Amino acid sequence: IEAAGGLDRMARPDLFDPGIPTPWPALNKLIGGLRRGQLIVVGARPSVGKTAFLSQVAAHAVGRGLHAAFFSFEMSAGELLLRTACAVAGVDGHKLRLGRAIQSEREALIRALHSLAAGLRIHDEPPATVSAVRTACRRVKAEGRLDLVCIDYLQLMEAPGKRENRVQEITEISRGLKLLVAELELPALVAAQLNRLPETERRKPVLSDLRDSGSIEQDADVVIMLHRSPEPTKGGETQVYVRKQRNGPTGGVTLRFNAACCRFEEPAPERDYVEVCHD
Repeated sequence: IEAAGGLDRMARPDLFDPGIPTPWPALNKLIGGLRRGQLIVVGARPSVGKTAFLSQVAAHAVGRGLHAAFFSFEMSAGELLLRTACAVAGVDGHKLRLGRAIQSEREALIRALHSLAAGLRIHDEPPATVSAVRTACRRVKAEGRLDLVCIDYLQLMEAPGKRENRVQEITEISRGLKLLVAELELPALVAAQLNRLPETERRKPVLSDLRDSGSIEQDADVVIMLHRSPEPTKGGETQVYVRKQRNGPTGGVTLRFNAACCRFEEPAPERDYVEVCHD
């Protein structure tokens, strides 16, 4: 209690830390924001939107005057920046690449790029290790300010030295990330791959579907899973399941994925799209 500033500090609402909000009010209602020292894992199958989810959260934080470091081990910094800017500006990325964007769209994209440049640092250089992430984060903090860390994605990271198997290596990486967020006193949003079972068994993903190691679900403070129906009639409807929340409820939120500009959007406000389950 003394380390937390005493009972008075813990009880006063004006001193409560709401955390960094996501772009989606329905999800904020469920998890209450990303808080310091939290390891938040976002799991999904390929092409469901892990990168888009992380980059949207980072861009939203930057739009609120915060600073984010994004470690991209799959996409180049330039590719990720352009895609994130398209999401912020609502510009069709494919149309842009074909040179068919109109003047107003190009202007919106330039404004988005300038906005992101104010607080988003993208790291795409090797090595993809916890030690490298720690060194880069310390450097960014020493140079100015850092409020959020995003990592895309966990299974592309490596642990130095030889390990008996991949499960052991992922276990070490997961534990290293947990220690890192505690040291930096920042929230870290980490994408993770799911195995094929939700697809082959045609069911919703659960914690045991996190690929390669059970240590991920153990170390994470919050586990979010993205699931999209393969039926074209669903129109990009994506279920966002909070499968674990160390200090809160689990539940589900429905978002719609806009594939043209690679961003998640909330459905019409009148729809009941939040399901909360208290464990």
